[in-house]
Order: sequence, then structure tokens, then C-alpha cells
Amino acid sequence: MDPVSYGNGHQRRKWEIYLTHRANREGTHMKTTIDQSEQQPQYPSSSSRTLAKANHPSDLRVIRTQRSIREAFIRLMAVTPYHKITVSALSAEAGINRRTFYLHYSSIEDVVNDAAEHLAEETADAFEKIDIFKNEAQIEKLFLLLDETIPGHKNIYESLIADGDSRFVVDTLHDRASKALIERYADDFTIPPEELELYLEYFVSGILSVYARWVKGGRAIPVERAAAVASQSVQRGVAPLRESRKV
Repeated sequence: MDPVSYGNGHQRRKWEIYLTHRANREGTHMKTTIDQSEQQPQYPSSSSRTLAKANHPSDLRVIRTQRSIREAFIRLMAVTPYHKITVSALSAEAGINRRTFYLHYSSIEDVVNDAAEHLAEETADAFEKIDIFKNEAQIEKLFLLLDETIPGHKNIYESLIADGDSRFVVDTLHDRASKALIERYADDFTIPPEELELYLEYFVSGILSVYARWVKGGRAIPVERAAAVASQSVQRGVAPLRESRKV
């Protein structure tokens, strides 16, 4: 994902001050300055050192091995519940030994974290491709684009939902998508950063939660209808329910 400038001058400084105050309130070590040259994602998993190494274009063996492990994991999740996959089974499916596996990941959960991060990057790209504030139809387009993006990770996404871990997946996608939207729209509006963040929070949470619920419900309605419901929900809140109420 290409870095997006927060702009210059007053608006940029407002965001830095706001992030500083929020970090102080939450007692976190949140990064409060906006570094336009920063392009590497920060992976929270225990394999962050290896993943950073894999992002170096010259280390093709590491990239290929990790991709092979992730793809093997996806294949196994099509036939085996996530919590029953073992390191031995995954290593055998990937055509490597356990020692090689542990050079790249510390556990099965570590592989899940890595896969979720890759999915989150693609999801953030989807949010950046569409100008959601252009008109109402753009939100439906975003939902449809999500449904084109996520199937590449379908086994991971749907298996974690089935195992009750959808909140973890949704939160991972949410954090990355929110960052992408803040980067894109920080200079586009005159409202204070505190308020813009709340609006974007409502939007991102709404779209991703509706998508997760639709998947968890077995895609009971066509994707086009689900996209329309998601669009109406985030744009009009409970208004459609009031209008369709029998009493």
C-alpha cells in the first residue's frame, strides 16, 4: 500500500496533537508523529523479526517458504478445524520439516496472525480504491470489492468465524482499514480529528461487522442484497427499520 500524505501545516499538526492526547489518555505507546516515509507494516505476532526479514526483496527463499506454509495452512483449514491443526501436519503439508517451520513461525497461532495481516493489507487496499464519500453507490461497491478480496483467504476467514474467533479477524481488518481511511481523508474535511475518527470508526466497524455476520450466516442472501443492506445501515442507521416497521 503506497504511503499517503497527511498534508502540510495546520491539519497535519492537529492530527499529531490529537494522537498524542489520545495516547496519553489511553496510557499507550501509540506513535504520535506522522512519518510519510514509513511503508513497512508493524506485525504484532511473535514472528515479526522473520516477517521483517521476509519483506526484504533479496531474501526470496524466506518469502517463498512462508508463502508455502500459509498456503498449506489454507489447504488444511478446508478439511480440518483450525484448533486441530498441528505443526507436524502443517509442516508435512508444506513439504518442510518441523525445524524449518520454527525458523519462520513460533506456533500455529503465529501463522494465523501472519495470514490475518496479509488479509488486512488487502482489505485496506480495497478501502483505499473507492471514494466512499463520493455517492451512496460507492459503499455497495466497497462491500462487493471486499467479497472479491476475502475469498482468496476464504478458508482462514470462514474457519475462524466458525470456531468463534471472528472478532479477532474483524479487529485485525478493522485496524488496518481505519488507518488507511485516516491516511486518505485526514485533509479532506474541516471537522476536528476527534470527530472524524468517530465517523470513520462507525463506518469501518459497520461494513466489516455486516460482512462477518453475512458470512457467519452462510451467505443466506445474495451478495448484492447484502451490499445494499450494509450501505443503508452505515448511511442511514436505523431509519430503514423505522420505515419498515409494521406498527
